[in-house]
Amino acid sequence: MTGAEREVLPATPGTYALVLESRARARVQVGRWGELYLQPGYYVYVGSAFGPGGIRARVGRHLRGARSKRWHIDYLRAQLEPHAAWFSTAERRLEHDWARAISGMDSLTPVARFGCSDCQCHTHLFHAATAPDLHTLSARVVSPMTRLAIDDAQICFMPRLELPRPDAVLMRRMLAEVPWAQQEIVVYGRTRPQPRLTAWFGDPGAEYQYSGLRLHPHPWSSLLLELKARVEHQVGVSFNSVLLNYYRNERDSVGLHSDDEPELGPEPVIASLSLGATRTLTLQHKRRKSIRSVQLPLTSGSLLLMQGQTQRNWRHGINKSRQACGPRVNLTFRQIQAPGVR
Repeated sequence: MTGAEREVLPATPGTYALVLESRARARVQVGRWGELYLQPGYYVYVGSAFGPGGIRARVGRHLRGARSKRWHIDYLRAQLEPHAAWFSTAERRLEHDWARAISGMDSLTPVARFGCSDCQCHTHLFHAATAPDLHTLSARVVSPMTRLAIDDAQICFMPRLELPRPDAVLMRRMLAEVPWAQQEIVVYGRTRPQPRLTAWFGDPGAEYQYSGLRLHPHPWSSLLLELKARVEHQVGVSFNSVLLNYYRNERDSVGLHSDDEPELGPEPVIASLSLGATRTLTLQHKRRKSIRSVQLPLTSGSLLLMQGQTQRNWRHGINKSRQACGPRVNLTFRQIQAPGVR
């Protein structure tokens, strides 16, 4: 970066993310932190610039390379080449939020305890085998999902996902275009109709079984593919199927359950997009009675992400409501695994 290019950076405080390219394996002594074995690929580092000169001084230093070694990243910069950088000039320090948001991406591997000696973060440095998708990265750090403080679970929530059309338009199209059906399910040995309407879409072969049902996917519609792309862009995970639930009114519901079927893998990743009337999701721990149930209102346009050990440890459901409420459509995006990888 030339001096003129560095002048484009604002001399105001802020938070930044730096992407560096590693072209070969190398061993680097990082001050008193210890040795770091660099792997080929890319490293993403998150930091803050609240000292003199702000973003221009700190990011400019990293991009040009510094002779003195003051921070952990200075030792890496001597071995790595700049690939990309972005920043925020928000007055609040965001590096901890950004680090937590990036740590939820499957494509990046955290480098434990790097660059976070003065905070409670697990790390501020991440490795990717291939160049990170900058659009996905920026979406995660600029509008990150908030991880909820729930024991034995990895659940993130975003009150509002940017959607391609107004919620009301999406609802009308969903209700008109989706082949809704009321399935018969087996609950405690008894067959009964589901208290809601459902539809299953996905890639060819993405079959799903639960409660005595075997679902064969409808082919993706252009609208569902558009919504899937928005969700994948936000959470950094790819999905090959979606279960749609239509709650017609306050009498429709879904009982407490876990999405732990074998075809979802040992640690299912499920992204739930809500449209329409607000309904409250109840979460209940399977074993630890001392942990209180969680009540989470799911507003229109909100996005909920459940992953890790969530399905192993928790049940979730939506109860019938005593108050009248309008229709709600819920899209739960999933990844059905092939039989050979389960």
